Amino acid sequence: MDAQVFGKNSRMSVDQFAAIVEQLKGRVLAVSLFYYGDPLIHPDLDKMIRIARAAKLAVHITTHFSYPFQAERIRRLVDAGLSHITVAVDGASQETYGVTRVRGRLDLVLNNLKMLVDYKRERGLSLPYVEVQHLEFPHHPPGEKEAVRRIVMAMGVDHWKCSTGLRYDSSGDLYNVVDDVPAGPEGEPLPSRPLPRCHWPYSSAVIKFDGEVIPCCLWRVGQQYAPGEATRALGNVFETPLAEIWNGSGYRALRRRVSHPADRRDGETFCDGCPKLCHPGTAPRAPDIVSVAADEIPVA
Repeated sequence: MDAQVFGKNSRMSVDQFAAIVEQLKGRVLAVSLFYYGDPLIHPDLDKMIRIARAAKLAVHITTHFSYPFQAERIRRLVDAGLSHITVAVDGASQETYGVTRVRGRLDLVLNNLKMLVDYKRERGLSLPYVEVQHLEFPHHPPGEKEAVRRIVMAMGVDHWKCSTGLRYDSSGDLYNVVDDVPAGPEGEPLPSRPLPRCHWPYSSAVIKFDGEVIPCCLWRVGQQYAPGEATRALGNVFETPLAEIWNGSGYRALRRRVSHPADRRDGETFCDGCPKLCHPGTAPRAPDIVSVAADEIPVA
């Protein structure tokens, strides 16, 4: 984490975003406006949402929501046309919440969530779809998950899901996601199968604020903002049209890699060492998800 560098200019401009959206029109269904950072710190997020919605793209954000927002800020977010918002509520009390959301305030999160749901109801809107995600960790006391569920469902959110938090070691101590840096030799490849072992190179892409294109948001995260590290980007959308990157040799190599993990003829790729493709060394397993729709949960 200490190796990563962020500054006031570490953000994409509205004009840059609009140019990317112009390339996506008619080819993409949705955009998610985040990558290991909270989108609500971007001063022009509302404008970017409007641009994407005007291009008929659905827009999703995920946020810790721990901000001292006024009602007007929440209204602007809704009025911009946001399609889907995921709010992290990782504890039912400040004591447990603050362990994983360092310096976060649960009271701010819940207040913003209530304002969001109330304004959506006041306007009679079906969107944004309001989802709450709870990460369950070993430091949580018994009943914590259920307590969070009761609190947020009573507000009238659309969806609640619980995921198993993975960023802790065998003793239960938490560590940062960027500490998952591929190290040492790659494990033995997993066998091929009829379907690719990973959908990302076929379905999605990540465009970072500086225009670099990487194939997913789950791997090699420790290198992406550390100066001098090899990001293994597949191109830069500010220099090369996204279609050329998507259809280029780098992406084609990754598609062969995820379809045939034993095929290493392409040399170093972004996906090398990924536990979806080979037996992991220090890499974490994929999270288990328990997802329940709002209308399936009885609220006490």
